[in-house]
Amino acid sequence: MDSVLSALHEVPGVTATMVFDGSGRLALHKGHAMYDRALCEHVCGVLVKAIDAVQLEQEEWDAITAQFADGKILLHNLGSAHALAVVTDAALSPTFSTVAMRVAVSKLKKGIEKGTLTGITPVSQPGVMPLAQPAARPSSGPEAAAFLTRCVKELARYVGPISKLYVKEGVGRVCAGAPFTMAVAERLIEDLAQQIDLGDRGALRAALVKGA
Repeated sequence: MDSVLSALHEVPGVTATMVFDGSGRLALHKGHAMYDRALCEHVCGVLVKAIDAVQLEQEEWDAITAQFADGKILLHNLGSAHALAVVTDAALSPTFSTVAMRVAVSKLKKGIEKGTLTGITPVSQPGVMPLAQPAARPSSGPEAAAFLTRCVKELARYVGPISKLYVKEGVGRVCAGAPFTMAVAERLIEDLAQQIDLGDRGALRAALVKGA
């Protein structure tokens, strides 16, 4: 499928293209000299976090455009837990890019669905790109799962819809690679409390202790 990415690079203004999965693993990439694999992998890791935040509001998404000083990053959901990122500069032609992106996305989706793209394995939910998981597994047992759900709900009062991401990152910090259990619930409560304003910490602790 290098030909698909090569076709995108024929569009004036396109500087890099990447196909990556929900964990940020780079599957395909093509770009100008500065966009080596290491840089592209770093970019994909950052983009996964942005997609996580979007999916907290809208689980099924199609396209995202991010503007920066010298250009844009165009993101398209390829299904099967993969996305296409196209980095562009100010020379990008909106008319040409729209057509080229539509063709590229269509071909990549078909390649993923048919399993013909090297390094890409389709998953069972073609319309959803799963949220990137922290080092720790989310939970161990129904009580722990219910507590984490409560953490997300209560924390949302202070940080809004990104509370799910805060909780996932908190689990990663307090569990250090192990599954979350109620044995570390108090540590997670304190970790989450540290993420919000000082004046709100007592209320959050009180609400979560009830469920612990």
